[in-house]
Amino acid sequence: LEVRRRTNPSEAGTNVLVITNPMEDLPGTAEEGRQLVEVITRRFPTARVVSLDGSNATKNRFQEYLATGNFDLVHFAGHGVHDDGSPEHSGIYFAGGNPFGSKDLTGVLSHPPILVFLSAAEGAQLSGSSDRRVPSLAEAFLSAGIGNFVSAAWPEQDLAAAAFVSRFYDVLFRGSTIGTAIREARMHLWQDGERDCLNYVHIGLPENVVLLR
Repeated sequence: LEVRRRTNPSEAGTNVLVITNPMEDLPGTAEEGRQLVEVITRRFPTARVVSLDGSNATKNRFQEYLATGNFDLVHFAGHGVHDDGSPEHSGIYFAGGNPFGSKDLTGVLSHPPILVFLSAAEGAQLSGSSDRRVPSLAEAFLSAGIGNFVSAAWPEQDLAAAAFVSRFYDVLFRGSTIGTAIREARMHLWQDGERDCLNYVHIGLPENVVLLR
């Protein structure tokens, strides 16, 4: 894996973690993940992809995989909630309705992934709470050393999310910058008249390039 402006990919090589539809009520996210895994394995046959779908996508497994420090790219597609009034309920949701929030990330990432993409509602929200001791999940990932974080600012449509993700990775894996991939994916939705064309945001340097090999 080569990432411009980031020169320390995992020693084990390119490893990708894909989590989809943990609560088994968003079939579009399952298809989103299936397509992503198919693209990666076809274009980059030496990449190792771990896919957790449905009831197999548990919070404990996610934490265990993150703790290994072996994953360069993490993609999550499922439910997300941001609630300043009840920050303990904010985060992304795994099988059985178990939330993974900012506190669950504390001390987990020994070697942060280079790119984390949360295809989940409100994953890009920052904390607006008066209690700054409880950061949002986005802030927690950034504080843990994530150099590139992509997520949605508000609740998204299932099909629009899948279309955005597909175009984003298609452009990214052709060697374009993350900024270019975001722009192209937004334009793809805008041309289809989707209001979610501006929903997804990238926190990081737009000129960063992620190249799997």
